Amino acid sequence: MVAAVNAVLEAPGGVPSGFDEKKLNAADENGWTALHVACTAPQRGTDKKNADPQSRCDETDGECGHSHSHGGPDSTDGDAPDAGPDSAAVVALLLAKGADPRIQNAEGDGALSVAAIHGNVDAIAALLALPTEASPHTGPELLRMRNYHGMSAYVAACKLGHSEAATDMLASARRAGGAVALEAEENARLVKFSNLVDAVASAHNVRVGAFPNPGTV
Repeated sequence: MVAAVNAVLEAPGGVPSGFDEKKLNAADENGWTALHVACTAPQRGTDKKNADPQSRCDETDGECGHSHSHGGPDSTDGDAPDAGPDSAAVVALLLAKGADPRIQNAEGDGALSVAAIHGNVDAIAALLALPTEASPHTGPELLRMRNYHGMSAYVAACKLGHSEAATDMLASARRAGGAVALEAEENARLVKFSNLVDAVASAHNVRVGAFPNPGTV
């Protein structure tokens, strides 16, 4: 994967001085750029518990009230041990060459949201790294972006059960402080409240189902 991207971006003597950044950020008919695609690859943090509602996290270690682990070896996708490093290198390379993570696809998802949707923790780490001269648009400010449905990358990760990705993003926001941290904390509270409402509704439905309908007795 890295070799393929290098073949496109690297000339024999390096990147030409006239390298066209617009071509790197060109989008297809659905608004997807090369960076969007690179962020979809499964990573070391891809959660095996995605189908388990108990894996939907809204807080860091010990705060969510769930019984699952947050990251670590148990959440690694053992079926694709080599996917992480290759994909992470591609994302880093694209960013270094001028890929803009702020570009939104047809759903309004930027690169961070796409990485969050796929549980791609390595891409998330690269996207949230502090800005550099080569990658001026990375950093925690990306956490403030919303898609066209009003959903942030953090909320998307929580709803899809990518606990490690959610934990990493919340930790990054807290380190950044300011408005980024305030918005992230509000998102965390909203997710926790939503999970509580879902749990109460589920428990209520179970209790109601335990009794016969009076009209059928």
